[in-house]
Amino acid sequence: MSWLGRFWNSPPALHWASSFLIQLSALTGLLVAAVWLAGQPVFALRSVQVLSTGPQIHHLSEEEIRQSVLSTSVGTALTRPLADLQASLQAYPWVRQASVRRVWPNRLMIWIEEQQPVAIWTDGRLINRQGELFWAEQSPRAVGLVPGCRLPTLSGPVGSHDRVLSRAQALERLFAAQGFSLSRLSLSDQFSWNAALYRGPELVLGRDTLPRSHEDRAQAFSQHLAWLTQSLQPSASASGRAAVQVTSADLRYANGFAFRTAPGAARKGSDDDADGADQPNCLVFNREGRRTHDS
Repeated sequence: MSWLGRFWNSPPALHWASSFLIQLSALTGLLVAAVWLAGQPVFALRSVQVLSTGPQIHHLSEEEIRQSVLSTSVGTALTRPLADLQASLQAYPWVRQASVRRVWPNRLMIWIEEQQPVAIWTDGRLINRQGELFWAEQSPRAVGLVPGCRLPTLSGPVGSHDRVLSRAQALERLFAAQGFSLSRLSLSDQFSWNAALYRGPELVLGRDTLPRSHEDRAQAFSQHLAWLTQSLQPSASASGRAAVQVTSADLRYANGFAFRTAPGAARKGSDDDADGADQPNCLVFNREGRRTHDS
């Protein structure tokens, strides 16, 4: 007797097959009903809630978010593919990460982490606060894309942006304690450091192999810079000459520094922050918040 004959003559096998077919039919019916129900007008998308990591979203407009939602509008809030909307949002240069989830019964919640640049890298890219490089559409300085803070300029060999950023953040904390701020920091191919202060002098820091650490040398200079600048003025005033400014300083000495002055010279770095002299440095300007709106 063939296996088919044995199957038809076996009550347990027939009972198992009938139970399986009934359960399969029930599951198929439930699936069809669920798909039909999810496509009903009651689940049509009514609102989109947008949350951000900052106090507000600066570089992604409400219209751009709406266009991303509309361009991926397939089905209701329960059936549309969220991965397409997430990919559309993350395609914007100023969006670092985006996530989308459904909120019963007819809403979507979008969470956006906007790029928060802290510096400009030597090739024109921006460095975010996570130490990642990214391209923006236009120069931040040209169009004021970074509200609330100034962007210092960092440069160095390929692949050194993490190291340069870490050194810049350490120097900014050090200079800020004395009322100054970092404008530029560069690492040469010979691993020598050079810096400039906002509206202050150029600084030669040298290599890390010097006997005295760069932190100690920079701190000693910043502690004496205000006094040095002030002490240069009486002699200049008495002689009727223009005010003297410190234009550069060599900090490679173990127990002091050498400096140059120029009468009436504009302080280095003034062009970098002409529109934001009172703004904090983006290296340390790092506030977080949330923004919610319906679209």
